[in-house]
Amino acid sequence: MHDKAQLIDEFVAGRLSRREFVIRATLFGLGAPLISSVLAANSTGVAAASPVRALPQRQTRGGSLVFGAWQDPDTLDPHTTGLAATSRILIHIYDPLVWRNPADGKFYPGLAEKWEISPDGMEYTFHLRKDVTFHNGEPFTADAVKFSFDRIADPATKSLGRSALGPYECTDVVDPYTAKVVFTEPFSPFLTYVGVVVVLRPVSPKAVSELGDEINNQPIGTGPFMYKEYVKQDHFTMVRNPDYAWGASFHAHQDAAYLDEILWRIIPEPSTRASALENGEVMAIEEVRPQDVVRFQDDDNFQVISSGTPGQPRTILINTTKPPTDDLAVRKACILATDQDTIITTLYKGVNTPSHSMLDPLTPCYAEDLDGYMTFDLAKANQTLDDAGWVKNGDIREKNGQKLEILFISNSSNDFKNIAELMQASYKEVGMDLKIQFESQPSVFNTYQKGPQNFADFFFWDPDPHQLSSTYHSRNIESGFNWSHFNNPDFDALVDQAAKETDQTKRCDLYHQAQQILWDQAASLPIQQKIALIVAQKKLTGVVYDANAYPYYYNATIE
Repeated sequence: MHDKAQLIDEFVAGRLSRREFVIRATLFGLGAPLISSVLAANSTGVAAASPVRALPQRQTRGGSLVFGAWQDPDTLDPHTTGLAATSRILIHIYDPLVWRNPADGKFYPGLAEKWEISPDGMEYTFHLRKDVTFHNGEPFTADAVKFSFDRIADPATKSLGRSALGPYECTDVVDPYTAKVVFTEPFSPFLTYVGVVVVLRPVSPKAVSELGDEINNQPIGTGPFMYKEYVKQDHFTMVRNPDYAWGASFHAHQDAAYLDEILWRIIPEPSTRASALENGEVMAIEEVRPQDVVRFQDDDNFQVISSGTPGQPRTILINTTKPPTDDLAVRKACILATDQDTIITTLYKGVNTPSHSMLDPLTPCYAEDLDGYMTFDLAKANQTLDDAGWVKNGDIREKNGQKLEILFISNSSNDFKNIAELMQASYKEVGMDLKIQFESQPSVFNTYQKGPQNFADFFFWDPDPHQLSSTYHSRNIESGFNWSHFNNPDFDALVDQAAKETDQTKRCDLYHQAQQILWDQAASLPIQQKIALIVAQKKLTGVVYDANAYPYYYNATIE
C-alpha cells in the first residue's frame, strides 16, 4: 500500500474490510472525519459530513444559525473547560498556533506562520503572524503565547487539560513575534495538541487581567467569531469577526466567516430539542435520540450528518481504591456482568456501536487485538466472585460483613440513566447491588476527584493516545480525569516513555502495553463508541468536522 489514495481505492473496491481500512488509515495519518466519510460513502444509513478541505468559494453571506445544544458550558475559559460541548463552541472563538487538517493529517500555519522543532525534541519555536489581533483589539504577540502556556501550567489555574502541555518548562519570548516553548524532556504529542485541542489556544492577557473571573463568561480570542452574549442555562451568542483574515490555507477562503451569527440555545431535554428542530425554532441539533435519528433520516427536509471520533468511548471509570471495587475480582466481575451489546442494541436502535476497548477505533494506537478482551459472561462473573470469597446472603453477596454494593454517581448531563438501569438488572443476577445517584456538573467533577463513588461515567475527545495519561496516570488523580484513582507505576512509566518517543510504531507498542495493564487491572468499563452527529435543516450547508470531530461552522452558509 503506497499512498492514501490507493488505500481508499482498495477499500472502495472491496479488497479491505472496514476494520482493516480503519487500522491502516490511522497508521497513514488520515484524520477521523475523513475515515468516517469514506466509510459512510460505502455503506447505507447515516451520511457523514465532509472533513475539512478546500470547498468551492461561496458568495452567500449572512444569516443566523440557531443551534440546539444539549449542555450548558461549564466555563467559557478554554484553559479550564472539561467539556466537549464547551469546546465545540470555543473552537470558533479561539484559533490555534497551527492547524491540523483532518483531510490529510498534516499541519498548516495558524497564528504561527512557521515553526521549528529542535533535534532533541525539547524546544518548539513559533514564528507568529504580525497582523492578528484579539477581539478586544489587543495585538497578538509572543507575550500572549507565553502568558497562555504559563497560565495552563500554573497549578492555581486547575486546568483539566494540563496534561496536553506535558513536561512544560517555560516559554521564552525571543522577540515580539517569536516564542520558544521549552520542555524538560521530549514531548511528541505537543504539535498535535497545539493543532487540535482548544485548551492550548492563546487567550488575551489583557482580557484575563481586566475581566478576572468573568473570563469564564466572556471569551476573548482571535477566531472567526466573537462573544456577544451569554445567559447561563439559556443561550450563548457569537457574531462574525469582521476583521478576521487568517483562516487556514486548506479552506477555500481565509477572510471573515460567512454566517453573521451563531446562537447556541441550551436545550437539555432531547425530545424538546427534536421538537424545536421540527418546528423551525432551531436549524440544527446535537445529541439526538436514536429514534429521532431514524425519523429525521427518512424526512427529506432534514439531513443527518455524522463522523466517527478519536478519543475514549462512553465509559465507566471504576474506582480502584473505594471498597468494594478496590478488590480486583469485583472490578472484573463488574465488567463480566455488563452486556454492552444488548444495552446498546436495546437503547440505541443500531445508531450507536457497543464498545469493548479502551480507545475508540479511530484513535492512533487503538489496540485491535485487545478489543473484546473481557466481555459479558455471567457464569464467569459468578465464579470470579465465588473464588474471591464473596458469598451470597440472600440476593446480595457479602464478604467479611461487607455487602457487595456498588455506588454509581452519574453526571446528570451524560444520559447514563437507562444504561445504568439495565446494568442494575444484570448485576443482581450475580449478587451485586448497583445503587445509582445523580449529580450535576461542575460539582460532580470535584466529587469524582474526591472519590466517594465506585463508578463514574466518562467520555473523552482527543486526537492522540497520550490521552490515556490524562485518564489513568497517578499524577491526575487529584486534579485531572483519573476518576478511577488508578495508581500503577508500571502504567505510569509506559505512558511517560511513550510521550517522549517520536517513532510511531514504538509509541503504539508502549500504548498497547499500557492498555493491557488497564484491562488486567479492570480500571474501566467501556460501554459505547462515541459518534459525532448532528441533524440539520437541509438549507444549512458547508458544515465540516475538525481534527477532533467537532462541527466547525467557519465555512457554513444558509441557502
